[in-house]
Amino acid sequence: NPPVCTTQISLPALSNVNGIDLIYNNGNWYGFVGDITNGNILRIDFGHRLDSALTPTITHLNFTYSIQTPISIEVRKDLDSFYVFVTDFSNHVIELLLGNDITNPNPSSVGFSSPLFNNPWGLCINKFCNSWTALVTNFSDNNIERLTFSNGLYNPPVISNLGVNNTTMSSRGIDLITEGCNIYG
Repeated sequence: NPPVCTTQISLPALSNVNGIDLIYNNGNWYGFVGDITNGNILRIDFGHRLDSALTPTITHLNFTYSIQTPISIEVRKDLDSFYVFVTDFSNHVIELLLGNDITNPNPSSVGFSSPLFNNPWGLCINKFCNSWTALVTNFSDNNIERLTFSNGLYNPPVISNLGVNNTTMSSRGIDLITEGCNIYG
Protein backbone atom coordinates (compact mmCIF):
# COMPACT_ATOMS: atom_id res chain seq x y z
CA ASN A 1 0.00 0.00 0.00
CA PRO A 2 1.23 3.49 -0.76
CA PRO A 3 1.89 5.71 2.26
CA VAL A 4 -0.64 8.39 3.12
CA CYS A 5 0.65 11.82 4.11
CA THR A 6 -1.35 13.85 6.61
CA THR A 7 -0.61 17.07 8.46
CA GLN A 8 -0.07 16.19 12.11
CA ILE A 9 0.64 19.57 13.61
CA SER A 10 0.76 23.22 12.65
CA LEU A 11 3.67 25.15 14.12
CA PRO A 12 2.58 28.79 14.12
CA ALA A 13 5.39 29.71 16.53
CA LEU A 14 7.93 28.83 13.83
CA SER A 15 8.24 30.65 10.56
CA ASN A 16 10.82 28.45 8.83
CA VAL A 17 11.20 24.97 10.33
CA ASN A 18 14.37 23.04 9.62
CA GLY A 19 15.55 19.88 11.32
CA ILE A 20 13.51 17.53 13.47
CA ASP A 21 14.28 14.57 15.65
CA LEU A 22 11.91 12.32 17.55
CA ILE A 23 12.55 10.32 20.71
CA TYR A 24 10.36 7.89 22.64
CA ASN A 25 10.72 8.00 26.43
CA ASN A 26 8.61 6.48 29.22
CA GLY A 27 5.63 5.83 26.95
CA ASN A 28 5.61 9.27 25.28
CA TRP A 29 6.86 10.74 22.02
CA TYR A 30 8.81 14.02 21.87
CA GLY A 31 10.02 15.97 18.87
CA PHE A 32 12.57 18.78 18.69
CA VAL A 33 12.57 21.30 15.82
CA GLY A 34 14.43 24.49 14.96
CA ASP A 35 13.43 27.76 13.29
CA ILE A 36 16.13 29.03 10.93
CA THR A 37 14.62 32.50 10.89
CA ASN A 38 15.02 33.33 14.59
CA GLY A 39 17.10 30.51 16.10
CA ASN A 40 14.34 29.08 18.30
CA ILE A 41 14.32 25.45 19.37
CA LEU A 42 10.95 23.94 20.31
CA ARG A 43 9.93 20.68 21.92
CA ILE A 44 6.74 19.04 20.69
CA ASP A 45 5.06 16.74 23.22
CA PHE A 46 3.01 14.22 21.23
CA GLY A 47 1.93 12.05 24.15
CA HIS A 48 1.74 8.30 23.69
CA ARG A 49 0.81 8.45 19.96
CA LEU A 50 2.20 10.15 16.88
CA ASP A 51 -1.10 10.23 15.02
CA SER A 52 -3.70 12.95 14.99
CA ALA A 53 -5.76 11.40 17.80
CA LEU A 54 -4.00 13.66 20.32
CA THR A 55 -3.20 17.37 20.10
CA PRO A 56 0.53 17.93 20.69
CA THR A 57 1.75 20.70 22.97
CA ILE A 58 4.65 22.96 22.00
CA THR A 59 7.25 24.31 24.41
CA HIS A 60 9.86 26.93 23.58
CA LEU A 61 13.24 25.97 25.08
CA ASN A 62 15.02 28.75 26.96
CA PHE A 63 18.81 28.56 27.08
CA THR A 64 21.70 30.97 27.23
CA TYR A 65 23.69 30.05 24.11
CA SER A 66 22.63 32.05 21.06
CA ILE A 67 21.71 29.95 18.04
CA GLN A 68 21.53 31.96 14.84
CA THR A 69 20.49 29.43 12.19
CA PRO A 70 19.66 25.92 13.45
CA ILE A 71 19.87 23.37 10.67
CA SER A 72 20.02 19.77 11.95
CA ILE A 73 18.89 18.40 15.32
CA GLU A 74 19.72 15.14 17.08
CA VAL A 75 18.39 14.04 20.49
CA ARG A 76 20.25 11.40 22.49
CA LYS A 77 20.18 9.86 25.95
CA ASP A 78 23.49 9.05 27.64
CA LEU A 79 23.26 7.35 31.02
CA ASP A 80 20.41 9.25 32.73
CA SER A 81 20.68 12.54 30.82
CA PHE A 82 19.11 13.82 27.60
CA TYR A 83 21.05 15.94 25.12
CA VAL A 84 19.91 17.93 22.09
CA PHE A 85 22.59 18.67 19.49
CA VAL A 86 22.05 21.39 16.89
CA THR A 87 24.20 22.38 13.93
CA ASP A 88 24.25 26.17 13.67
CA PHE A 89 25.02 27.50 10.19
CA SER A 90 27.15 30.19 11.89
CA ASN A 91 29.93 27.61 12.45
CA HIS A 92 28.96 25.99 15.75
CA VAL A 93 27.49 22.78 17.07
CA ILE A 94 25.39 23.49 20.15
CA GLU A 95 24.68 20.99 22.91
CA LEU A 96 21.59 21.50 25.07
CA LEU A 97 21.69 19.48 28.30
CA LEU A 98 18.17 18.65 29.46
CA GLY A 99 19.39 16.54 32.39
CA ASN A 100 17.28 13.55 33.41
CA ASP A 101 14.01 15.30 32.46
CA ILE A 102 13.34 15.43 28.72
CA THR A 103 10.60 18.01 29.39
CA ASN A 104 13.06 20.48 30.98
CA PRO A 105 12.22 23.85 29.35
CA ASN A 106 15.45 25.52 30.55
CA PRO A 107 18.40 23.38 29.47
CA SER A 108 21.98 24.42 30.00
CA SER A 109 23.85 24.98 26.75
CA VAL A 110 27.36 24.97 25.37
CA GLY A 111 28.67 25.65 21.88
CA PHE A 112 31.47 23.78 20.18
CA SER A 113 33.36 25.79 17.60
CA SER A 114 36.23 24.83 15.35
CA PRO A 115 38.04 26.38 12.40
CA LEU A 116 37.05 23.14 10.62
CA PHE A 117 33.37 24.12 10.67
CA ASN A 118 32.35 25.91 7.48
CA ASN A 119 28.56 26.36 7.68
CA PRO A 120 27.81 23.01 9.35
CA TRP A 121 24.65 21.38 8.04
CA GLY A 122 24.18 17.62 8.40
CA LEU A 123 24.51 15.91 11.77
CA CYS A 124 24.37 12.34 12.99
CA ILE A 125 25.43 11.11 16.42
CA ASN A 126 25.48 7.54 17.72
CA LYS A 127 27.22 5.38 20.29
CA PHE A 128 29.61 2.74 18.99
CA CYS A 129 31.68 0.44 21.20
CA ASN A 130 31.21 2.59 24.35
CA SER A 131 32.16 5.85 22.61
CA TRP A 132 29.91 8.53 21.11
CA THR A 133 30.74 9.74 17.59
CA ALA A 134 29.12 12.51 15.59
CA LEU A 135 29.63 13.37 11.95
CA VAL A 136 28.97 16.90 10.72
CA THR A 137 28.83 17.92 7.06
CA ASN A 138 29.90 21.40 6.00
CA PHE A 139 27.74 23.12 3.43
CA SER A 140 30.36 25.58 2.15
CA ASP A 141 33.45 23.39 1.75
CA ASN A 142 31.82 19.92 1.58
CA ASN A 143 34.15 18.50 4.24
CA ILE A 144 33.02 16.04 6.90
CA GLU A 145 34.10 16.56 10.51
CA ARG A 146 34.11 13.96 13.27
CA LEU A 147 33.28 14.81 16.88
CA THR A 148 34.49 12.15 19.30
CA PHE A 149 33.00 12.13 22.80
CA SER A 150 35.28 9.52 24.34
CA ASN A 151 34.05 9.95 27.94
CA GLY A 152 30.33 10.50 27.37
CA LEU A 153 28.24 13.32 25.94
CA TYR A 154 28.75 15.52 28.99
CA ASN A 155 32.40 16.12 28.07
CA PRO A 156 33.60 18.32 25.17
CA PRO A 157 34.37 16.42 21.95
CA VAL A 158 37.60 16.17 20.03
CA ILE A 159 36.89 17.61 16.57
CA SER A 160 38.80 16.32 13.56
CA ASN A 161 38.52 16.39 9.77
CA LEU A 162 37.88 13.04 8.11
CA GLY A 163 39.76 14.11 4.98
CA VAL A 164 36.65 13.54 2.88
CA ASN A 165 35.85 16.33 0.45
CA ASN A 166 32.96 15.93 -1.94
CA THR A 167 33.79 18.28 -4.82
CA THR A 168 30.83 17.35 -7.03
CA MET A 169 27.96 18.59 -4.84
CA SER A 170 27.15 20.29 -1.55
CA SER A 171 27.13 17.98 1.45
CA ARG A 172 23.88 18.19 3.37
CA GLY A 173 22.68 15.11 5.24
CA ILE A 174 24.65 12.26 6.74
CA ASP A 175 23.97 9.05 8.63
CA LEU A 176 26.07 6.57 10.56
CA ILE A 177 25.92 2.79 10.53
CA THR A 178 28.12 0.27 12.28
CA GLU A 179 29.47 -3.19 11.73
CA GLY A 180 31.02 -4.34 14.96
CA CYS A 181 33.17 -1.37 16.01
CA ASN A 182 33.61 -0.11 12.44
CA ILE A 183 31.71 3.08 11.64
CA TYR A 184 30.46 3.97 8.16
CA GLY A 185 28.92 7.31 7.13
